[in-house]
Amino acid sequence: MALPFILWGAAALLAGTGVVKGIGAVSDFDDAKSLASRRVDVMKTLKSVYKNPVIRLIPSLKN
Repeated sequence: MALPFILWGAAALLAGTGVVKGIGAVSDFDDAKSLASRRVDVMKTLKSVYKNPVIRLIPSLKN
């Protein structure tokens, strides 16, 4: 008669593990979005620096 309780306990344990991993995934996704937005900011900065006429006159700074 203990088998149903063991199965319910195992199911509850697995559900708890899934919830914890889901919370971790949300955190990782937020970190990825943050990194992506910083990358966009860096690219915008680099594009504005590259468009600067002074930078274009100095060939060594283009590469």
